[in-house]
Amino acid sequence: MKTKINGLQMQLSKAHADLGRMTAKAADEELSPQEQHDAQVAVPRLRGQVADVGLAIHENEQMIEEIEALIRHIETSNHRSARRTLCARKLEAASDILRRELGDHPAG
Repeated sequence: MKTKINGLQMQLSKAHADLGRMTAKAADEELSPQEQHDAQVAVPRLRGQVADVGLAIHENEQMIEEIEALIRHIETSNHRSARRTLCARKLEAASDILRRELGDHPAG
């Protein structure tokens, strides 16, 4: 049975949900002024959190692409050696680590 990994994708989903809730609370005129104010104060912080997590996801995806390009380069090279094979294996492990940090997409 596959275990769900709560990585950056889940963090982004949660941050979007929190931002949506706080944005709605900030606009809800039926709430007390204190609750409305607290929500208005939270919205910019949550926007920043969404942006930060989104940037981390983008950077991980870029690094994974670059690492996999290096792996392909090593594997297609005419100059093969045991050390290059070892480098490719370590790069694969690095790519796997970054993929685990991304985690599972909440819809997946």
